[in-house]
Amino acid sequence: MPGLEIRNLTASFPDSRGRPVPVLDDLSLEIPEGLLVSIIGPIGSGKTTLLRTIAGLHPPDRGEILWNDSPLPADLKSRSRHVSHLPCDTALFPHLSVAENLGLALDWRKLPTQEKRKAMDSVIACFELEPLLPQKPDALSSGQRQTAGLARSFASTTPLLLLDEPLSNCDRLSRFRILQKIRNLSRENGTTLIMVTHHQEEAFALDGRMVVMRAGTIEECNSAEKLYHQPQSPFTAHFVGRHPMNLIKGRIRHEDGHWCFLPEGGEPPIIVEPANEPEGEPHADHPVVLGIRCDDIEIQPTPGDAHGVCSESRFLGNGWMIQVQTPQKVEVLSRSVFPEGTRVSLKFSPRHLVIFPPEPS
Repeated sequence: MPGLEIRNLTASFPDSRGRPVPVLDDLSLEIPEGLLVSIIGPIGSGKTTLLRTIAGLHPPDRGEILWNDSPLPADLKSRSRHVSHLPCDTALFPHLSVAENLGLALDWRKLPTQEKRKAMDSVIACFELEPLLPQKPDALSSGQRQTAGLARSFASTTPLLLLDEPLSNCDRLSRFRILQKIRNLSRENGTTLIMVTHHQEEAFALDGRMVVMRAGTIEECNSAEKLYHQPQSPFTAHFVGRHPMNLIKGRIRHEDGHWCFLPEGGEPPIIVEPANEPEGEPHADHPVVLGIRCDDIEIQPTPGDAHGVCSESRFLGNGWMIQVQTPQKVEVLSRSVFPEGTRVSLKFSPRHLVIFPPEPS
């Protein structure tokens, strides 16, 4: 279990008048050694500041950071922390070639010449850098600079690797090809890797644990599958995934062996099987917010009792996003397009329904 432990971390930046503006707010997190972790969250939620504070580049106001049960004091620099930190601007030395930048990372390890050559050949081959070795950073594209920066980080073979949007300048195909290399190298080396990204596809593809940040705190930390299908908060439900989870207000009660959901506004009731049943008397009405993904809803035209009317259709490549206007808006991912004005009924798949308590008034 030992690895990275963050206890009650608070950090701030001064505003124009020197007053502290909190960025991290009593944040606690445990990451076992060797785990791959992606951090996602809205802009300004504290993701980059968290990495910089772990790396010793930003002093915390209070709290502790430990690696394998040993404290990492705020004044202990990155090299002494055995941490490699790759900022989003790659931080390559501009006066050195790619080969010299890689060599510098290996020099810090103080390896014998033969081992150094072997390690350098390994990262060059892995990241396909041979044609770029004589070039200086200014001669590279932004995506090539990021790839070279990644290779230098892995060449250092520190036990803890912090990556801040390492693939933001790469095209989509390159991102997933390089991400596979990151995942494989980290597992081969037993590296604990923490990656900040604004592309949730990257976070899912890393195939580790995902951390959702919100306003300087950890909103939720779990596997990608759990965060997607069984989020613990409406914020996570709305934020995680290519499309926000539908959040529908209503009441739920148990009748004739089934849970029955009555959406707010008077639509026909819907039989559901929520993954987490509400607390309290089973036959009493419970005010709830029901969460369901757009691809877990079946939609059919109906001449009779309808749940709503189609108000908009958008083609997304893998299907049509249908907006159904009920007293509450519902979005459905469908293989078929429905003309505006079509009266439709909705069937909720029982696999991944989630029940949240009602929002405070």
